[in-house]
Amino acid sequence: MRCKVRLGALLTALVASLASLASAQPMTCHALVGLGYAASQNFPKPGDILTVTLSLGSGSILGGTTVDINRVRFELDCDADFPLGIPCTDDGRVVRYQGDHTITNTCTGTNGSVTFSTNVPHGGTRINEIVFTPDSPIAIPANIPEFCTLSFDIKVRARSNDSTPDAIEQVAGLSVPHQDAVCDNGLTAVAVQVAQVLLCPHCSKGCTCDQESGICVPRPHTSKEC
Repeated sequence: MRCKVRLGALLTALVASLASLASAQPMTCHALVGLGYAASQNFPKPGDILTVTLSLGSGSILGGTTVDINRVRFELDCDADFPLGIPCTDDGRVVRYQGDHTITNTCTGTNGSVTFSTNVPHGGTRINEIVFTPDSPIAIPANIPEFCTLSFDIKVRARSNDSTPDAIEQVAGLSVPHQDAVCDNGLTAVAVQVAQVLLCPHCSKGCTCDQESGICVPRPHTSKEC
């Protein structure tokens, strides 16, 4: 009888140990954000409008199957002399968000097609971090790098105030503290994508910047060397 009791106790301990190991299996939560631009010119100038496109997707999700995107963040202009992230150090009133009326998207949420709104619906430069919120979470299955896209317009207002006057640094991504992206295994995803808008350089008197090549060339009817 004693042997049977000991064997039962050993089996109970073994089952508990296996359950503990199962619960200790690794879990991951990966969401992806891509950042691209469309513009009428290769090298914009102050006054030009660009269309920004953010792609939303997922990577591996161990211990789960989907990631819910609750918000996406975009930093209008970042001071390159400081770390670039979400959020970043504002570079001043360099870029203007053109407003929610410019938003288009291909995303679907728990209730079908999605409508995005922001914390700056009418646009502006005063708030640097634009927060795009869908009217229902976007559920993305694991391992789909480009599930859908979100596009909107921005306007270049001025040159950068930092050490890169002819380039504007921008960041798109997801915040962990605000739980912008949460997987169904309980983990929160982080994503940061950094990009740079190269401007037509400022040219000396008598010269102008060619927006296709980004090179200073003589103004028409002048023989000045640039």
